Amino acid sequence: MSTETEISELRERMGRAEHQLDVGGDRFKEVSEALNGLASAVTEIKEHLGRQDSSSAEIKSSIEGIVGMWEGGARWGRGFCKAARTYEWAVTWLLSKKGLATLGIIALVHYLTFQTLPVWATWAMKGYALLEKFAG
Repeated sequence: MSTETEISELRERMGRAEHQLDVGGDRFKEVSEALNGLASAVTEIKEHLGRQDSSSAEIKSSIEGIVGMWEGGARWGRGFCKAARTYEWAVTWLLSKKGLATLGIIALVHYLTFQTLPVWATWAMKGYALLEKFAG
C-alpha cells in the first residue's frame, strides 16, 4: 500500500468519526433540551405543590375552627342534658311519696328546733293554696 491510499483511508475514517461526533452532538443537544424541559416541569410541579401545601394549611385551620365550635356546642348540649336530667330526678324524687315524707319530716324537725317553718315550706304551702284557689 502506498502512503496516499493510507492517507485517503485515514481521511475517510476521520470523516466517518466526525460524522459520528456530529450525530452524537445532535443527540446530546436533544437529550440536553429534554432534560431542560424536565427541569422546568419539575420546577412547575414544586411550585404547584407549594401552593397546594399553603391551601391545605388554610383548609386545616378552617376545619380546626369548625371542630372547635362543634366541640363547644357539644359541651353546651351535654351541660343542658345534665341539667335536664338533674331537674327530672329532683322533680320525680321530690314528688314521690318518699320525697314528700322526707321533706315533711325535715320541715317538722326545723319547726321543732327553730319554732318557724323553713322558707321553702312556706312557699310550698302558699303555692298549694294558690293551686287550690285556681283549681277549685
